[in-house]
Amino acid sequence: MADNDILRISIAIDEVKQMPAVSLAFIGDAVYDLYIRNLFVSRYPRAKSNKLNAMKVKCVNAAMQAKIARALLPLLSEEEEAVLRRGRNAKMATMAKNATVGDYKYATGFEALIGYLHVGGCNARLAEVLALAFAECQRVHNFDKFNEGVRGEAVKTK
Repeated sequence: MADNDILRISIAIDEVKQMPAVSLAFIGDAVYDLYIRNLFVSRYPRAKSNKLNAMKVKCVNAAMQAKIARALLPLLSEEEEAVLRRGRNAKMATMAKNATVGDYKYATGFEALIGYLHVGGCNARLAEVLALAFAECQRVHNFDKFNEGVRGEAVKTK
C-alpha cells in the first residue's frame, strides 16, 4: 500500500457482495463523514471547528442521508440499488435518537452503498456518488450563503 493510499481498502467484489450490509454501512458512515469534513475544510481552511461542524452536521445526519438516498435511487445501477436496499432492510441493533425509523433505514442504505463502493475499490463511482450526495445536501441547505470571512471563518452573507 502506497503512502497516498493509506485510507484505501480493496476487497474482491465477490467478497464485498457477501459482506453484511451493516458492515458496509459501518465503513460507509466513516467514508461519507470524512468526505464531508474534507470538503468543508478545503472550502474554509481557516474556519473555526464549531463552524465547520455546524455545516457538517447538516449533511451527516439520518434525515439528510435519507433524502440523499431517495434522490440517488433513479441514478443507481441495479447492483447499487440492491446494495442500498440491503442496507435499508438490514436488522438494526440501534436507532438514531433524532430520526424516524424510515429515515434511519434509508440512511443506513446510503451508508452501505458508500461502503460497498469504497471497499470494492470503485473509486471513480464512489467519487461520483459522493459528489451527487453533496449536491443534494447543497440543494437543501444552500451552503453558497457561506463564504470566507475576514479571518477565514465561514460566515453568512447578507
